[in-house]
Amino acid sequence: MKRTIYVLTCLVFLLYGNSSLAQITAIKGTVTDEKIPLQGVTVTVKGAASGASTDVHGNFSIQAAPGSTLVFSSVGYVTQEVKITKVTTLQIVMITEAKALEDVVVIGYGTKKKENLTGAVSTVTSEVLKSRP
Repeated sequence: MKRTIYVLTCLVFLLYGNSSLAQITAIKGTVTDEKIPLQGVTVTVKGAASGASTDVHGNFSIQAAPGSTLVFSSVGYVTQEVKITKVTTLQIVMITEAKALEDVVVIGYGTKKKENLTGAVSTVTSEVLKSRP
């Protein structure tokens, strides 16, 4: 009797261990904009501390459980969320974020908004720069 209970207990632990290992899978994919692969896009699992970044070719790999949500974010692009299903390879196309830019003036040691600039400002065209040795 004790042996049967011992065997059943071991069997339950083995089955439970296998099911918990099967839940987390490696999700791989490529992140591009309309034309080229994007480097440095942050890929995180929503609500978790794990994350990754895309390489030079836009490729990423991250561990996530089915049903979790991946968040893709990068400067200048709209943040996207993708729910993980049974698919382990993703193709993500980032959409550029259109924001109205304010007038910015480049100065010798940084940048300032045009409205905050005090002092003299001169404009140099590309023709003037090309004529210099």
